[in-house]
Amino acid sequence: MVTPIAKPALIAHVLDTTVQAPGVTTPVNVNFDTNVLLSKITHSVSVNPHNITLTRTGLYVVTFTGLVAKTAGAVARDLDAWFRLGGVDIANTRRRQTLINNNEFHVLKLSLARLFNAGSVLSVAFAVSNAAEGLGFRSIAAAGDRPLAPSVELTVFKTTKADV
Repeated sequence: MVTPIAKPALIAHVLDTTVQAPGVTTPVNVNFDTNVLLSKITHSVSVNPHNITLTRTGLYVVTFTGLVAKTAGAVARDLDAWFRLGGVDIANTRRRQTLINNNEFHVLKLSLARLFNAGSVLSVAFAVSNAAEGLGFRSIAAAGDRPLAPSVELTVFKTTKADV
């Protein structure tokens, strides 16, 4: 007999409505300025807005989505993003989005499923191959009957059992 896996529960959804285009090519943190839902995790939009702290041990599924765009240039440029745990890169989580033309939007998605301990601090880092072309995560303003599209979103699910 197969034992079913515990059902996941949505415990966090955070997003950002600003432009995040670093002026450097070294890695920077993705920040989140809006807490849509927080349950059993902590996140501050003003102090270390890149950190998501998990308050319980368990199996988590985390997804990150970002709208990638640039404002100048017609040469291929890369944006890489990945998860970090306690400020340390998590292996095998990096994804790349390459853009050629400015003012095009592409979606970059990361996902992660793993066991985390209570007190784990999760974040997302990113780096661009050229800092002079406005490459980064960009929101799309609300217009008419269309709502704002946030620049980035992070959603966290946790199983309802910690012993999975």
